[in-house]
Amino acid sequence: MARRFDFQKLTVIRKLRTMLTSSSGAAGNSVSGPGRPAAGGGAAPPGEAAPTGLLSRQRSDGIVVSLLRSFEDLVGIGEVKKAQRRVTQVEQQFMEVRETLKKSAHKLHIHNDELRAIRAKLDQTARDDTKFLEYVEEEHLAIQKERKMEEKHYWLEDTERNTFAKLSAAVRESHEKQRSQGERTKYLGFIFTIIGLLGYKAMIWKLRKDIRTSIDAKSSQEEQTVEAVNNAEQKLEQKMSTLSTVVSGTFAVLILPILYSIFK
Repeated sequence: MARRFDFQKLTVIRKLRTMLTSSSGAAGNSVSGPGRPAAGGGAAPPGEAAPTGLLSRQRSDGIVVSLLRSFEDLVGIGEVKKAQRRVTQVEQQFMEVRETLKKSAHKLHIHNDELRAIRAKLDQTARDDTKFLEYVEEEHLAIQKERKMEEKHYWLEDTERNTFAKLSAAVRESHEKQRSQGERTKYLGFIFTIIGLLGYKAMIWKLRKDIRTSIDAKSSQEEQTVEAVNNAEQKLEQKMSTLSTVVSGTFAVLILPILYSIFK
C-alpha cells in the first residue's frame, strides 16, 4: 500500500511539472513572440545614441570651419587661395588649347604633304588623260579642306594668345594678392603684438594691485590682531587687579576677627 501511494505521488508531481513547463513556454511565446524582444528589456537600440553624438560633432566641426574662414578672410589667405585656383584653371585651359593647337598643326602638315603629292601627280599626268580631271577634283577638295583647317588653326592661335593673356593677368593678380596678404599679415602682426603687450601690462598691473590689496589686508588684520591682544592684556590686568583687591579685602575681613580673638 505504501509503495502504491509513493508511485501515485510521483505521477502527480510529474504531471504538475509538465503542466507548469508548458504554461511557462506558452506565456513566453505570447509575450515575446518570434523575433520580438521580451517585455521589460528596456535596452535602447545600439544606434539610437549615435545621432546625438554625430550632430554635436558636426556642430563643433562647423564652428571650427567658420572660425578658420573668418581668420582667412581677416588675414587675406582666402583671396590668395582664390587667385591661385584661378591661375590653375587658366593654366589648365592654356595647356589644353596649346595641345589642341599642336595636333592641328600636325594635321595641317600632313594635309599639306598630301596636297603636294596630289599636285605632283597632277604635274606628271597629261592633260588629255582621263585621270587628270580626277586629280583636279581631288586637288580642289584638298584645297578647300586646307582652308578650313587653316581657319581652325588660326582660330586656335588666337585662342592660345587670349588664354596666355588671361594666364598672365591671373598670375599678376595672384602676385598682387600675395603681396597685399603679406603686408596685411605684417600690419596685423604688429597690431596683435601691441595688443599683446598692452594685455600683458594690464595683467601685470592687475596682479600688482591684487598683491598690494592682499598685503594691505594682511597688515590691517595684523594691526587689528595686535590691538585686540593689547586690549585683552589690559582687560586681564584690570581683572587681576580687581581680583587681588577682592582677595586682600576678603583676607582682611577673615583674619582680623581671628587676630582680635587671639590677642584679646
